[in-house]
Amino acid sequence: MTELEVYRLSFDVPVHVGTIVSREADGTKFFAYSETYIHDKDAIAISESLPLDKRHYAEAEFRPYFEGLLPEYEARSILCQELQINEHDYLTLLGVCGHDCIGDVVIREAAESFEREAFSYQALTEQELKNIFKTDRSTAFENIVSRLSLAGTQLKTGLTYTTDTDLSKSGWLKPKGLAAASHIMKISDVRDIPEIEYVCMKAAKACGLSVADVSLENFGRQVLAVKRFDRHVSQSNQTVKVIRFHQEDLAQAFGVTSASKYAELPGGSVAAIAEMLRRYTAQPAREITKFVQMLCFTYLIGDCDSHLKNYSLLWNSESRRPVFSPAYDLVCTTRFERFSREMAFDFGGERLIDNIDAHTFDQLAKDLGITSRMVKQIAKPLVEAVQPELMNAGLGNYGRVFDSTYSVAEDIVDDCLPRVRVLETFCTSR
Repeated sequence: MTELEVYRLSFDVPVHVGTIVSREADGTKFFAYSETYIHDKDAIAISESLPLDKRHYAEAEFRPYFEGLLPEYEARSILCQELQINEHDYLTLLGVCGHDCIGDVVIREAAESFEREAFSYQALTEQELKNIFKTDRSTAFENIVSRLSLAGTQLKTGLTYTTDTDLSKSGWLKPKGLAAASHIMKISDVRDIPEIEYVCMKAAKACGLSVADVSLENFGRQVLAVKRFDRHVSQSNQTVKVIRFHQEDLAQAFGVTSASKYAELPGGSVAAIAEMLRRYTAQPAREITKFVQMLCFTYLIGDCDSHLKNYSLLWNSESRRPVFSPAYDLVCTTRFERFSREMAFDFGGERLIDNIDAHTFDQLAKDLGITSRMVKQIAKPLVEAVQPELMNAGLGNYGRVFDSTYSVAEDIVDDCLPRVRVLETFCTSR
């Protein structure tokens, strides 16, 4: 029998949440919350799909959340090859790499014990940073060393940034033991992807969206550094403290596996997400406004890969109810001919982005349970600002860029022009 212990770890005080049990004899697998955690007045369910309950959750119920903590596709394949683990053995992979996941969850093998001294950081030189990102395998190896698990298809690792040059002249630290990373460092073999994501993210923030902060780094190859919103960093007396906040993506919240992240939810994904925000968040109107902003912005920039795992719920230390997380993974996918032009889920009854017209947004409003007028009020500022702000990002007005970033921004602006006109027509219609 194999057991994995599940904890929540804000900083250095672990709270035991429950246990994943796998019985080799009969193949039975289940997850159960601990009695102590269930009766803790501050306890929250680790997923909306796994309510606090004394029952045993079968594998079909718990797998979407826990496997959803792991990398996907090629990123997972490379990691498993390095570890010599079967790609389908997600529980073994979690046991090895589950020390720093999305949110505040830590997964450990039952025999492991927490040690306070295991929280530390190692300063990295410029050359060591280049070595980490030299190849896909060197980046995957870093995740093994740090026991880090980051969901998604893109290869990435986690580092912590400090402004204290006495701690690290490069500004970057490697988390060791149970220390948490403050940034997700993303690389891509697809040309221009780090710059495209940078431009789209910076433009989104300038347009008024709540967005994860990003920067472009050159460590022998282009790296996009994404500041984690499920982490808070404080520095004093030459020490770094990183606090975790709980987070889950919407695929996990709906109990949908990563493999089904593009599948339409019953009743329509947009309607289901809006209903979830109404049911679970403290300020539904505010959170639905964020969702509408994200939907309109992803349409404008041509992001057809904005699936369920690219939206998340986030808990902070002051509330037992989540908020809609800042936006992340914003990429103009329509710039690439080889990428699908189908939206990640139905958009006002349409899937193909080129079929969306002004009338589509009226249906989108109905799916959201709000009026077309409200959608127009939210969309109009985006229509007016998106192209100028894309260029501002490309020009380096919001941070350091590469020589090629301006041309990348120009291409995105040209690509999004037809969609700007469609949404403008909707906003000016009666």
